[in-house]
Amino acid sequence: MENKKDWVSAKEACKILNRSSAALWRYYKKGMIKKSKAQQSNFFDEFLKEDGIFEEVNDMAIKRVIAYQLEQEMKNQNITKTKMAEMMHTSRAVVNRLLSPNNKSLTLDTLQSAINVLGKKLHIAIV
Repeated sequence: MENKKDWVSAKEACKILNRSSAALWRYYKKGMIKKSKAQQSNFFDEFLKEDGIFEEVNDMAIKRVIAYQLEQEMKNQNITKTKMAEMMHTSRAVVNRLLSPNNKSLTLDTLQSAINVLGKKLHIAIV
């Protein structure tokens, strides 16, 4: 294992190399900058923030996780999209939007309805 002193933060590397986070990300991907797992996460976050897309990427990741978890639970309970729509008293188009990882139009009402139909609980935390 390498010494921690061999690693630098993305911010420190930017100062040292006088480069943007995007340039450093390219260096990192080529293996020219080594980082711990925590530093990798922070480095990637900084890269996304500098490009102005952090919030968008983060929101999309959350939606993808929600869609995946709902779909897996539906499979576990052998519930089709059509049956889910009937149980939620809505249209299949709404269920398709709910399960689409790329569709951002998710409301808490729709999510709560789906969770209730599946017999699960929704936990939301602000951290």
